[in-house]
Amino acid sequence: MPADSLTAAGPLSGHVYAVGVGPGAPDLITVRAANIIRHSDVLICPRSSKSFQSMALEIIRPWLKKQMILDASYPMRRDEEATEAFWREIAERAREYTKQGMSVTQITLGDPLIYSTSCYFLLQMQKLLPGHKIHVVPGIAAFQAASARLKNALAVQEDRMLLMPGTDADQVRQSLACCETLVLYKAGRNINLIRSVLEEEDLLDQSSLICYAEQKNEFVCRDLTEYDGHLPGYLASIIVHVRRRRWSGD
Repeated sequence: MPADSLTAAGPLSGHVYAVGVGPGAPDLITVRAANIIRHSDVLICPRSSKSFQSMALEIIRPWLKKQMILDASYPMRRDEEATEAFWREIAERAREYTKQGMSVTQITLGDPLIYSTSCYFLLQMQKLLPGHKIHVVPGIAAFQAASARLKNALAVQEDRMLLMPGTDADQVRQSLACCETLVLYKAGRNINLIRSVLEEEDLLDQSSLICYAEQKNEFVCRDLTEYDGHLPGYLASIIVHVRRRRWSGD
């Protein structure tokens, strides 16, 4: 189905959607995402079992009407088997709703295909439904919102931008040689080790820390030489402007 038909018609009965709702501000949801959310029969809203509410659900409140809300409270731990089992159960429930002719939408912060709960959900749905009944609606990612706050280009000309988790300091060090801009997600727990690496590479003043971009508790440190050790939460990204790359042949 062409994209314009999908947008105009809203969600189809018996179909499943993974929809990115952006970094935090309701007005950064795309028109297509808002249309799908507004007219879905069932909304699957993921949240950490440690959280009292789904951040994604809070973002879409302006579009809530009478949709059925499925609260998908998942354990945030590094356990592939448990994670797969949880999303298998959610996917099976979604399939049952589609059998009843309902449209089902799973919402997620940022983009569905970038370090997202939707990645697990889609993997399981693809085992249960034919491909033409599964749809993905992209969203603005956290690193895009963060870079917009900083007003610095992520990539120019032939620059290479690398997006990766900041969970391994050695891998961060190695990656600095492979790109002109390094974007680190999940940087909160490892912030001190990452700062040490950047200090060794003389890149602290070219590095920024952004937490909860476009949310109420947004935190921006434009220069890591000024970072005081305060971290407001786990949704932390670091953007490192390593260098600029000259055009090939120059």
